[in-house]
Amino acid sequence: MLGVIEPRQLLLAVLRGHGQIMLQNHAGTGLLFLAGIAWGGWDMALGALLATLSATLLAYRLGWDNQRIEQGLYGFSAALTGVALVLFFPPSIGLWLLLPVAGCLAALIQHLGLQRGWPLYTLPFILVTWLCLWLGSSWLPTAVALPQQAIAGMALSGFGQVILQNSTLSGLLFFIGVWLAAPLAALYALAASLLAGWLMLQLGTDADAVAWGLLGYNAVLCAIVFAGPAGEDGLWVLLSVLAALLVGQMFLHAGLTALTFPFVAGSWLVLWLRRLVAA
Repeated sequence: MLGVIEPRQLLLAVLRGHGQIMLQNHAGTGLLFLAGIAWGGWDMALGALLATLSATLLAYRLGWDNQRIEQGLYGFSAALTGVALVLFFPPSIGLWLLLPVAGCLAALIQHLGLQRGWPLYTLPFILVTWLCLWLGSSWLPTAVALPQQAIAGMALSGFGQVILQNSTLSGLLFFIGVWLAAPLAALYALAASLLAGWLMLQLGTDADAVAWGLLGYNAVLCAIVFAGPAGEDGLWVLLSVLAALLVGQMFLHAGLTALTFPFVAGSWLVLWLRRLVAA
């Protein structure tokens, strides 16, 4: 019941919801992620908190699985949605009313996937954000300003862009957050971000886009999903990163907002390949 939720229990679930953005069931990771978001803008951090809190309270209210709630599995897509809507839409009362609704919708989609055993990853965030962008396109700002970054910082920038942050410091906080919970996954992700940036530079992609991490964040998520101690894990990471880059380029050339869909598509492809090989 909603009335008997302990404040500490709710706080940990919300923080873990932020940590699960990069698949980490760790409240400390979520706190570092929130700090990194706040460094980019307090309004984005507040948007993430509001959306995640709304999604978590909805999950408790509807009596969904307590273990999944406490692991933050209903919060991470909501958190991403909160950051994205604050970033893409101009500030207004309507925006702050939309955030809890969008967070709850993301949680409902996530619940559907969890009940059926579907690996949705960040798909709820993608679908809800696409819907909001489509419905509210007439109120969007003309562009999102992106500061200049050094090419040398592109690996950390890839971490930052997972949660739509341009700051290298935010990326560093996100990297430390993942390292806190899963050091091997953090190293794999850092290498994947570097690889993605290098490959895109070789293909003649705009250097500023690479430096901002705009082409590396999907690679970061792919690496975290498939990172592991076995030698074959490196192969799955590589295949998922290449698939994500290919899907991302297709969206780019079509002039579409990809968000983290290349990561989801690349991960689905590799999951299918692994089942095929196992069979």
